[in-house]
Amino acid sequence: MAVDEHCIPGMDRVDALAECLVELRTQTSLTLTNQQVATIVGLWQNLDKFDKDRVVYAARHQDRLLTGRFRSPKKKAVFTPGVDSTKRCVLGSSGSPAQWPNCCRLVEMIFIRLCNIHRSPKKQRTECLSRWDLILRDYRKIRQLILNNGTVMSDTTLQLVEVNQRTLTTWHNNRLKGQEVSLLLQGLDLPEARPVALDVLPPARVQPVVPPQYSHQLHTYQMPPDTAGQAKTKFRKIAPSATYVSGALPSPIFHH
Repeated sequence: MAVDEHCIPGMDRVDALAECLVELRTQTSLTLTNQQVATIVGLWQNLDKFDKDRVVYAARHQDRLLTGRFRSPKKKAVFTPGVDSTKRCVLGSSGSPAQWPNCCRLVEMIFIRLCNIHRSPKKQRTECLSRWDLILRDYRKIRQLILNNGTVMSDTTLQLVEVNQRTLTTWHNNRLKGQEVSLLLQGLDLPEARPVALDVLPPARVQPVVPPQYSHQLHTYQMPPDTAGQAKTKFRKIAPSATYVSGALPSPIFHH
């Protein structure tokens, strides 16, 4: 039985179901045939209990929201954890909250296969679709086929969660970085734990309950006397400005 990167068995059965679901992206019909439903249910029943468990959704609660329609007021508001966050997810946008592709091994394996299929952008008519648009388009088509079939939804606990471009690209980049770190650490003997000192550490210093009392003579500060409000305003005499008499000015002399 094949294992994943965490040495959890049953990965070959997950890959078989993911391969069957990825093949649905090419069909033009909007419904599943009875043969396809029987194959999907049979592959799901062949999974281990670990992969049949319900998906644990990411937490949506935030203690305080600073921006947007549901931002917190300046005063501290009283709220019930989970109520405001659920209201924000339902009323805040037109779409449902997106999850991470690695929320379960089946969804992650589906996206790994789709990433291997779509490695570059594709031009269609006058527009160019990015790699992530192509992956999400195929995944949402597979998801709608599963959600629209009552037999699959009733006989299995298959949960294909909503994923958007942000969660997809973040998961893809973190996955590549994690593989690079695992490759660099391959063959290295890292210490299991930080070494412990041989000498016993001294006991912690106990803080006194009452501050220590000192016997030295207290210093007395000689402060100047308070003279507030005792200042007197001095008025300065202003000399009169010089005045000119109109008749005293010499008359102009004109030369012919």
